[in-house]
Amino acid sequence: MIKKTTIFQPIEEQTFTTIEEFIDYCTLGGTKPGFKDQLIAGGIDITDDSVYQEALLFTPDGTDPSMKITIAFADQEQLASVAESYVDFVEELDYERPVYLTESTDHLF
Repeated sequence: MIKKTTIFQPIEEQTFTTIEEFIDYCTLGGTKPGFKDQLIAGGIDITDDSVYQEALLFTPDGTDPSMKITIAFADQEQLASVAESYVDFVEELDYERPVYLTESTDHLF
C-alpha cells in the first residue's frame, strides 16, 4: 500500500465550514468537474475510510481553511494509473483551479 496526502489551499482568503463548501468553491459552484471521478476510474473506493479520507483543516485561530486528502493506493501501478488520469484531467480543464496543492507526509489514516 502506498499512501499519498495532498493539501488543497485556496489561493484567495476564503471561509468554509464544510468540505462540501470547499469542493463547491473548487468546482466554481459545481459548474466544473471535480477530481473524484478520476479516483473512482482508477479503482479507488472513495467510500472506504481505509482507502480514502478527506478533512477540512483550520489554522489555530479558526481561519484560513484548507482541505486535506489521503489516498491509499494498492500498488505503484494503481498510483501511476491514477496519476496519469489526473494529469489528463487537469490538462483538459478550461479554467485555473483556485487552489494551491501541497504534498504532505502527515496522513489522515
